Amino acid sequence: MNMNKKWYLGAPMVLTGALFIAGCNNAAGTNGATGATGATGGAVTSTVATVNGAPIEREDLHQVLEATGGAQALAQLIEHRMVIGEAKKLNVPVSDADIDGALQERRAQDPEVAEQIDKLTKGGSARAGAFKEQLRYQMSLDNLVTKDIKVDPAALQKWFATQKDRYGVPEQVKLGVLMASSKVRADVMAKQLQAKTKTFVQLVAEQKKAKDRLADRNMLETPTPVKVNVLPKDIQAALTKLKPGQQTGALTFSPSGPNEVPMYGILRLVSRVPGKTPTLDSVRRAAERDYKLEQLARQTVAKTSPKTNFEQAIATMKTNIQQQNMMQAMQSGGGQMPPEPTRSEILETINQSVMQDLRARLKKEAKVESSDPAYKEVIDSFKPQPSISAMPGMAPSAPAGSAAPAAPAAPAAPAAPAAPAKP
Repeated sequence: MNMNKKWYLGAPMVLTGALFIAGCNNAAGTNGATGATGATGGAVTSTVATVNGAPIEREDLHQVLEATGGAQALAQLIEHRMVIGEAKKLNVPVSDADIDGALQERRAQDPEVAEQIDKLTKGGSARAGAFKEQLRYQMSLDNLVTKDIKVDPAALQKWFATQKDRYGVPEQVKLGVLMASSKVRADVMAKQLQAKTKTFVQLVAEQKKAKDRLADRNMLETPTPVKVNVLPKDIQAALTKLKPGQQTGALTFSPSGPNEVPMYGILRLVSRVPGKTPTLDSVRRAAERDYKLEQLARQTVAKTSPKTNFEQAIATMKTNIQQQNMMQAMQSGGGQMPPEPTRSEILETINQSVMQDLRARLKKEAKVESSDPAYKEVIDSFKPQPSISAMPGMAPSAPAGSAAPAAPAAPAAPAAPAAPAKP
């Protein structure tokens, strides 16, 4: 199973190539100084690879990385320094302990995410430096826009009671998959299994050899566990009735992409791992952060569309994001339907205008200079620009990786302006 395109404590985050470049220079030093550690935990050496015995030096790698992505990396680092510096100035900084605590919470929530966090942070590698740099920036940005929002313990507990599923570990299953492009064939296989004239193993072998466009989707067991909560509701209901070793009847699978057609098949439950529901104390950092971001979103909706019910605004925004993501998928020719936006992603979209206004203010106040003419355009981009909210008729843009509709202007169409890690 793949992670979302970005995460940050359950909300979106992107680890871009440019940040990786920045992390290389930050972790290893301009000249590949020794003493840092690599992705495997060993000491970083000046030679990163050899080709037929000829070395490729770390300095050569850095030169290529800077030439291909240096401008993007520098622009991101400048913005990061502005936001992180402002958080320190206003006494809402993000410490190393805050980052480690947030990552530890996220590890405990999801074994799949824990594995990927460990890959990113293992050994103090350049990628680990870039990953934590992005996380510190994102957490600092959240701290700044929510610094005036107080957390009432009783209100937080009440809110968490309705949102705890966002922080739990969902039920996971391993499945045997028996697929066919014909409903007739799926019905025949279901009857054979029911009458015990053929076994699931035999039918999987037959289907894998069949001249069927779905032949390669048949398997005795999924290679990794499947999170039940991401499956269609009717499939979830069918699996709920099964014990390990049992299979469903013939099922109809709705198209998963704009270019796909219905599929038919049978699922066999191999194993089931129950989900876990967290306590508030076990995810307090993430819960307090999300609670404050939701209060900020409520303020934003109330300000932009005072007659709109907040949950109605959330539902409308979700539909709008889904429609735009679907249009993008169709335009790109993608075969898979994009996943539904999470509540955290929707709240991020609603809050994006506040974050953009903050960044615009920091750009206006910051003194950004460079003596390197190669980066003149980057430096010029940090000269004061008009605030988005001060430009009539213009809606804020969406956060990286998502499509956001215009800000709400009327109760009839409540939409609102916009987690890694993410996480």
